[in-house]
Amino acid sequence: MIKIVNKCDRKNSFVIQSLLFILMIFAFLTPLTTHAETSGDFTSFTVEGIPNEHQIDGNLGYFFLKEDPGNKDKIGVKVINEGNTTQKVSIKITDANTNTNGIIDYSGKVKNSKYLTMPLTKYVKAPDSEVEVPAHSTKDIWLDLAMPENKFEGVIIGSVNILDSQENKEQKGFTLANRYGYTLGIVLANEKTDLNKSVSVELDDVQAKLFDGHKVVQADIVNKNPYIFKADEVNAQVSKYQSDKVINKVEKRDVSIAPYQIYPLQLDWGKRNLSPGKYVLKCEVKYKSDTWQFEKIFEIKENKAKEINQKSVIKIQIPSWLIYLIIALIIINVGMTIYITVRRRKQDEK
Repeated sequence: MIKIVNKCDRKNSFVIQSLLFILMIFAFLTPLTTHAETSGDFTSFTVEGIPNEHQIDGNLGYFFLKEDPGNKDKIGVKVINEGNTTQKVSIKITDANTNTNGIIDYSGKVKNSKYLTMPLTKYVKAPDSEVEVPAHSTKDIWLDLAMPENKFEGVIIGSVNILDSQENKEQKGFTLANRYGYTLGIVLANEKTDLNKSVSVELDDVQAKLFDGHKVVQADIVNKNPYIFKADEVNAQVSKYQSDKVINKVEKRDVSIAPYQIYPLQLDWGKRNLSPGKYVLKCEVKYKSDTWQFEKIFEIKENKAKEINQKSVIKIQIPSWLIYLIIALIIINVGMTIYITVRRRKQDEK
């Protein structure tokens, strides 16, 4: 009997095993992909601000209006529809806030702090929440402005968001998650003043919490001034109470905190579980030659730590699908080994 047959069988068996292994991995790991049909008209509009006589600087890409106390005014926005169909857009006024990345946020999704007593949304109103703009045309949207009766220091900041209507995004039962739109900043002042002025910051609350499924310790840094606070660096570290060992730290650069708002500085615990007990947070904020240093003792209660750890999406565990994959591969490997051994013996007997 020619033994080359056995060698070929070994090669073929090895190839079969390899292919099966690859196919199994792709079967388990390849995600299902869904495609949505979209129309070019979804993103066929643009917006621009209509010049206002109270604009402090005409070169700015946003409204910076110097208005007298109690004054009534109109803020105009032009919507330009370059598409072939009527475009429905929504109008939303929001307050300036600061998100966890240390960036000024105009989405309206971040909750205002208790220190913000004069929000832009109190003084600027949109008469209509939605408007329709016919194809190949423009439409002017006028916002109503009623300035505070009493004179105030600094600035009031927010924005007007012009977004495509959610109705435009629904097609054949599929809804797109993101909405296309524009944000135009609005700054109000009683006198010509600076927008940014790093006067001071304070450390407010420190607590453990669950944020977007992540275990974090959050330190609330407050800007109690009527200007945007700019920080070159914000650093924080956490250690056990009466211990010098640092168990977590974070460093941020180029942070902006909106007037009377909070910067939620977060230390992500990652895969580690939060342990109950007393901790110390040390924080340092730097801007040019100025430095603000804070230290605060906080406690994580046992029930709070347990709740956060259980609800967190980041856990140290082996996914069930991986266990099934390993078992399947072991069964396939054992089966192929038995098959090859039996076949080889039969070939040898011949």
